[in-house]
Amino acid sequence: MKTILLLTALLLGTAINSVAQEKGDWSFGLGLSPYWDGLSASIYANRHMGDRWQVGLMPFTRYYTYTGNFATTNQYYLGANLNARYYVLKEKKLLPYLYGFGGYAQTYTNTDDGSTISKERQNNYDFSLGLGTQYQLGNKGWSLDLNIGYLWFNEINGADKFRAPFYSFGVFKRLIKSQK
Repeated sequence: MKTILLLTALLLGTAINSVAQEKGDWSFGLGLSPYWDGLSASIYANRHMGDRWQVGLMPFTRYYTYTGNFATTNQYYLGANLNARYYVLKEKKLLPYLYGFGGYAQTYTNTDDGSTISKERQNNYDFSLGLGTQYQLGNKGWSLDLNIGYLWFNEINGADKFRAPFYSFGVFKRLIKSQK
């Protein structure tokens, strides 16, 4: 966890003191990733590094539930990822990009089999690569976002948790420093 905090502080410090700070471009967003068994939600805080690059922090949570023949399992994921986007084309309305993110998460699992309730906590890491696009809505900085990629999610001890296609959709607001 200390490594993630250190990397986050380093990333934000670099972003704040970068040459691109002259523009003051930041964007914030909310992304949702529905699954057949649950939902993942992410909050994005991205720093625009020129016209093509974005880097940022992406805290997320995921809820998962499964009811089998003999037990009900509920899982909650809490984590934070560092993310980067590279915009392949810079158009007025449609902004296709390549993305990558990776980070740390803790998983809390509660299983109820009718007679006992077991609780477990695991440390995990995740990594994803993919592509997406943003569609600009007007000229006030709002955009819709859609991406698809592949997600690797593993326990820190090396056990494979899951690998799956990953997609999300969301809404972003780009902030620009006021000119005085």
